[in-house]
Amino acid sequence: MKTAVRSILILLPLLALGLGGAYLYRQWTGPGVNVAAAMPLRIDAHCDPSRALCLATAEDFELRFGLGPDLRPLRMFSRRVELVGPEVDGILVDFLMRDMDMGINRFRLTAVGPGRWTGEGIIPVCWVGRRDWIARLTIETDAGHYRADFPVEIATIAAESSG
Repeated sequence: MKTAVRSILILLPLLALGLGGAYLYRQWTGPGVNVAAAMPLRIDAHCDPSRALCLATAEDFELRFGLGPDLRPLRMFSRRVELVGPEVDGILVDFLMRDMDMGINRFRLTAVGPGRWTGEGIIPVCWVGRRDWIARLTIETDAGHYRADFPVEIATIAAESSG
């Protein structure tokens, strides 16, 4: 009898950890998101969304993306998307760097009105001082996924303390 109770006491926390992990994974990725299979949108590669709303387009799709002012690592900042086109189910924003693993910096935006999405988040400090981030938007629709990669310059902690 004691071994049965002991087994249950061991299995219950393991089951709770497994269910909790599955829930967190689902929240992180969203339902059925396959970022690799997304159709790329055309963007103005010279536009920096930390300075202005940047445009991304497809045949039947137009999106404007902007980031809050005073962009700094380890500080909360806002993101916003305005779009015209098909019905959108969700928008993810990933922050990454070319040729450098910065971990997972993925944020899901929230619809705040017709064609308007917003959200907040924090990105980490690059330990080698790089500032060249990519804001990758994945737009989820019934017709499939769209993707836009916007180059973003984000100030470093050193720039903040010297200015």
